[in-house]
This record gives sequence, structure tokens and C-alpha cells, in this order.
Amino acid sequence: MTINTTKKRNLIKNILFILVGAIIFYSAVGKFMQRESIIELFAPLGMQDYMIRIAVIQLIIIGCLAYKPLRSLGVLIASAFLGGMIFMMIATNNSPLSAVITLLVLWVAYKLEWWGYWNHYTPGEKCGCGWCPRSKNTHTDHDFATTCTCEEDVCKC
Repeated sequence: MTINTTKKRNLIKNILFILVGAIIFYSAVGKFMQRESIIELFAPLGMQDYMIRIAVIQLIIIGCLAYKPLRSLGVLIASAFLGGMIFMMIATNNSPLSAVITLLVLWVAYKLEWWGYWNHYTPGEKCGCGWCPRSKNTHTDHDFATTCTCEEDVCKC
């Protein structure tokens, strides 16, 4: 992995998180505005009185996804929310495809974020092989297939 690859991964991850946040925000605005199509979705289940509360939860999800220390919590809440949305759409004979795709995009973005943490290939962090302590040198690429023997905190992958 090179530093350039890391930047591409971060860019794609950020775009996907922004996309999921925008979809959830758009849905929350529709609930606050009491759009007729959303009321029709909630009416068969008798949940139209809870739309504002659900919209507030959606805003909390967006805040958690935007603030990196709370992103794991945001992904957890968003996964539960989107899972409930999938169930609700199936129960009302609507297509759950939009919620399924949103959930999939959310988890792809989260996986891209955790890939960097797991492999530690960001500058100034651990070596890419995952076996070395914090490296003093700045590396631009790593060999992920082999383990390395580190001496004096210098990575030799």
C-alpha cells in the first residue's frame, strides 16, 4: 500500500459517509415536513405519531457519523435504524431496496475506515505488516505478506 492509495481510500470512504448522511438527512427533512408519501408509509403500522421522534434519531445518527470519535456508535444506530426500515418496508409491501443499498454503502464505508486502522499504513503509525511497533521512518509502501523483525523501533518490512 502506498500513501497515495491511502488518500484514495480515505476519499472514497468520506464520499460514502457523506452520501449515507445525505440520504438519512433527506429522509429526516421529509419526516419533519410531514410529507404525504412518508405519512402513507407509516400509517399502516400506526406509527405516524412517531415520525418526528424518528427524524430526531436520524439527526443523531448524522451527528455521530460526522464526528469521528462517535462514528462506531453512529454506524451501530444507523444499522439498527436501517434494519427497522427494511422490516417496515417489507411489512407494508414496499420495496426495501433503498434501505438495503443505504445499509450496504454504510458498511462499505465503515469497512474502508477500519481497513486503515487494522493495517496501520497511515504515515507515522505502525508499519503496514501489523507486526512492528511504531516506526521512526516514513514508509511509502509495505509488504503485507511477510512478518518483519524490528530492531530499535525501525520497521524493515
